Amino acid sequence: MMTKEMKKVPAIRFRDFTDEWEQRKLSDIAKIVGGGTPSTENIDYWDGDIDWYTPAEIGNKIFASGSVRKITENGLNNSSAKLLPGKKTVLFTSRAGIGNMAILEHDGATNQGFQSLVCNDDTALYNF
Repeated sequence: MMTKEMKKVPAIRFRDFTDEWEQRKLSDIAKIVGGGTPSTENIDYWDGDIDWYTPAEIGNKIFASGSVRKITENGLNNSSAKLLPGKKTVLFTSRAGIGNMAILEHDGATNQGFQSLVCNDDTALYNF
């Protein structure tokens, strides 16, 4: 993509991208957030309306748009799971199926098998 002579201008351009490349630290554009699992023994934590993803659900998907299991607000608040913002989060699996990723379409949470990137407000994932 980059020519040797032009280290800040790629040879192949993304549509509507005209600026030079900028080198940045990942921490300048996103925050890394882990997940968690509410107690499966407490029925008040499950079958709610918050998507809760496991690594097995990601596979080769580009977008994560709905999980198999869902948790309640109570389950979210009583576990290490975090509510991740849709269209601003890239889910990265860090266990079993390591390295799979998908863009979260709607707000949701993950189990501890993820280390996800939540992009800052000035970082765009996509424009659809």
